[in-house]
Amino acid sequence: MSTPPRPSLVRHWLALAEELVGRAAPRLDALNLFPVPDADTGTNMLATLTAARTAADACPAQDDVGAVLAHAGAAALDSARGNSGMLLAVSLAGMAEPLRGRERVDAFALAAAFGAADRAARQALSDPREGTILTVLSAAARSLARSSTQAPDTPAVAGDADPAVRLGPAVTVMLADCVQAVEETESLLAPLTRAQVVDAGAVGLLWVFEALRSVVTGTPVDEELATALPGYVEGAHAAEGESVAEAEAPAEGPSR
Repeated sequence: MSTPPRPSLVRHWLALAEELVGRAAPRLDALNLFPVPDADTGTNMLATLTAARTAADACPAQDDVGAVLAHAGAAALDSARGNSGMLLAVSLAGMAEPLRGRERVDAFALAAAFGAADRAARQALSDPREGTILTVLSAAARSLARSSTQAPDTPAVAGDADPAVRLGPAVTVMLADCVQAVEETESLLAPLTRAQVVDAGAVGLLWVFEALRSVVTGTPVDEELATALPGYVEGAHAAEGESVAEAEAPAEGPSR
């Protein structure tokens, strides 16, 4: 139940994530409401992914999945802008350690990597808030943890099938759980509830995870993934003067 020994899978994931977030960036910017409506969530997340993908392509330790992610995460942290970009960079860097030294990534290792990413992202904030990127990241970590314990006894992921295919169900379930988590952000933060929209950073992370699902399963991207999410197509407008920047200010680094 492991992916093939292809660190190129990481590079492929980051490249596709960069492409998807790049396409979504204008809508993510228009949806940006929390912590301040400054219309840069998509732009910031794209900058982070571009730095990560560039570094991953240049990483000399291509046989080490964790090393590739560490290289990408460090570059992303150097280039991160705003809360959304910073949290994405911290998450990528956090994934690296559980995968260091590995040429293969199984469901257990991926669950450990996402758990580490979740903890790192929460520790980076002075006052972590639900209804944000954090909610979706935690949902992904929990989903993978459940799948990693269930997978050995599940016929769909047992046997001698291609390892990447066997990992596919876990990542597919993870993506579905993350869609639900994004939908729930509307009810978790007052500014989002009033505007009847979901969180922009949460949707951006959803596209990053859709890239992972597509790469792991070898199936096309679901271009309609976010279309029905409240506010994604039409954007959002905050009430004049509304700002809750202090509520999610990072312990160190810039605000979103």
